[in-house]
Amino acid sequence: MRSPGAAPASTPDAPDTGTSPVRFLNYGLLCFLGLVWGSSFLFIELSLQSFSPIAITAARILGGTLILGVALFVSRNRLPREPKTWGLLFLLAVVGTVLPFFLINDGQARITSSLSAILIATVPIFTLALAHFFSDDRITPAKAIGVTLGMIGIALLFGPAALEGLTDSLIGQGLVIAGAFCYAVNGVLARRLRDVPPMVSGAIVLFFASVISVPLAFAFDRPLSVDPTWQAVAGLIGLSIFSTGLAFLALYRLLATVGPNFVSTNNYLAACVGVTWGVVLLDEPLTWRMLAALLVTLTGIAIATYRSSSKGALPAEKSA
Repeated sequence: MRSPGAAPASTPDAPDTGTSPVRFLNYGLLCFLGLVWGSSFLFIELSLQSFSPIAITAARILGGTLILGVALFVSRNRLPREPKTWGLLFLLAVVGTVLPFFLINDGQARITSSLSAILIATVPIFTLALAHFFSDDRITPAKAIGVTLGMIGIALLFGPAALEGLTDSLIGQGLVIAGAFCYAVNGVLARRLRDVPPMVSGAIVLFFASVISVPLAFAFDRPLSVDPTWQAVAGLIGLSIFSTGLAFLALYRLLATVGPNFVSTNNYLAACVGVTWGVVLLDEPLTWRMLAALLVTLTGIAIATYRSSSKGALPAEKSA
């Protein structure tokens, strides 16, 4: 991840516009998150062949906990001492991990993975609103334009036909939107962490989430009695290793350095990745609408994370 550091007191929304390695690292991590979280819709779809939403939630979190636990042991970072910090990390485990994972899993069991992807793209909208009122991260015209373009790209990506099942799948869509709101709340709350290395934050959050989700899985399901398909097992492995363990390492590093608005734009990338998997793996057609959506989406990301050059370079990142 990175060396110990705190979430910055100020709220930079994009990396330095110079050519520093840190800038490219941040954009690289953003693209990585878009890739693995875009793939998570495919992984969930595969897992749902054999496992229930709560079982998928618990297995995903437990696998991620093991990965971050090993990383934490190797790094030998110190654990936080303040009870207030532990309380915040527990809250992040509930609001930012257990709840959204389960809500999205349960929602996707009722709707298509493509529709799940478009609904999750509402995260930046929630994040901008919450960050504006509950942090010093203010909405600017550039951010508003960028997010608007991103949403236009999402609309182009799926088109009006994507919403044809709105009435029949209303519950599923509501669950996924609720999961998106949880992610936005998590992004804003995580900025309150101080002097806690991101690797430590992620490991503790997932540990708490495991303590919560695993007992719930056994209380409401019988996950060990399932005879899963190999596709379902592959889906769980993908969710645990890539979409949870490695993704958390990248997520907390970005939250601590460039802010929740920048991080939330990965949801646009995730939607594009979801379409790519649909074309390659599900034999879905690649239309001009999809290509136009990709261009508009990436343009929106660039605008949302860019400040006018008339003010000089964007704020440099805080030391990690």
